[in-house]
Amino acid sequence: MISKELISEVLNIPKEAIMDIYTDGNYLLIRKTNSRVEEYNIYGFAFKCKEWAENKGYIIFSKNKECLIYSIDEVYDVIECLNQYEDYFEADTECEAIFKACEWILKNKAND
Repeated sequence: MISKELISEVLNIPKEAIMDIYTDGNYLLIRKTNSRVEEYNIYGFAFKCKEWAENKGYIIFSKNKECLIYSIDEVYDVIECLNQYEDYFEADTECEAIFKACEWILKNKAND
């Protein structure tokens, strides 16, 4: 669900150094090539993902089990936000919806 590419972008870990990715409740576990396992709070990682998206020119608005992506360049006021979102994502949890949105940005817009 969370790609090596997204982890690399958000946490600044070389993609080649990531062997396995696990989620365990409230934690993201990353096993690296040196067999070391790094543990991150899943909510903290989701927040970092939102910051990463903003640095790429997008705002992620999330609530409950869904989120919307807005292009910063195209949103001028709150009323306009209601109709100008780039894409919509839904998942079992808010964090999963955020990760889906960031994966979309990574695959579709990060190189624009």
